Amino acid sequence: VYRPLSVGSHAAVFVAAGSRPWASHLANVVCHAAVCALVVAVSRAFLPAGAALAAGLLFAVHPIHTEPVNYLVGRAELLAAVGFLLAWRLAQMERPFAAGAAYLLGLASKENAVGLPAFLLAGTWWFRRAGVGAGLAPARRQWRWPSYIPLVGAAGLYFLLRRLALGTLEPPAWTEYDNIAAAAPAIDRILTAIAALGRHLWLLVWPVHLSADYSYHQIPLVTSPATAGVWLTLLVLILACGYAWRRRLDRPEAGLGLLLFAVTYAPVSNFLFPIGTLVAERLLYVPSIGFCLFAVAVGRDAALFRPRGAPIGVAALLAVVVII
Repeated sequence: VYRPLSVGSHAAVFVAAGSRPWASHLANVVCHAAVCALVVAVSRAFLPAGAALAAGLLFAVHPIHTEPVNYLVGRAELLAAVGFLLAWRLAQMERPFAAGAAYLLGLASKENAVGLPAFLLAGTWWFRRAGVGAGLAPARRQWRWPSYIPLVGAAGLYFLLRRLALGTLEPPAWTEYDNIAAAAPAIDRILTAIAALGRHLWLLVWPVHLSADYSYHQIPLVTSPATAGVWLTLLVLILACGYAWRRRLDRPEAGLGLLLFAVTYAPVSNFLFPIGTLVAERLLYVPSIGFCLFAVAVGRDAALFRPRGAPIGVAALLAVVVII
């Protein structure tokens, strides 16, 4: 792998505090706090203040983040999220060159930040369909195609540096012991990836039985589309997309959340190519932002964030945060 910013951050902490564990844990907590603040900041561009704060609080306390925040090597996920969200916020502020620089920092932390340009394109299209302005840029202007040039340039620079450092852009050759779907035929890999997506979605909704290790054969290879994990996952996705489309005019954050989840989950999904793991909670760190936006949309439809329901909404939100 090529993650110079993540590796550099560990080196910096070691120089400052030696091998004391508390220093590395503190660095991770600070990074997570920065991500939570950025979630509120980007959400505020298209959500009322209360709903944006709800999204940030839900993200801050979601148990699925136990692994990336407590697991010191999980700092790669945290720093990639900082770069991704900071670039998104700068794009909202129509500062494309600064957005490109932040995007490069995200890529230098972990390669799964690569989907930002695709997300900005998809999000801009979605907001236009919802009829609420010009997408992810402020409503007074549009995020025009020249603004993507710094992002494309940042991605090109990253892949060039990666090629120079590693000598290749080819991914490692994973075995079935790393990922049971890695050596399987393409159709079996995709079916297994769909079932793994279902497991990830369930962990987002009901994060009770968590694990830092989903090793070989905890997730079986799926060879039939009739498997319950496959068709149940597809049914949930169809229902979520149907809800987002139906509520696109009043709750555009639902569709935006689904797009964010899809774009950031795709590089680690095993759909496009196999990676070194099939199920891991740390892989959901950035995609879970999309889940939180979708959850806020559902909550707003339940009248939690309407003026008359504000006291109930605040009480319910505080209850959820305290319970988690």
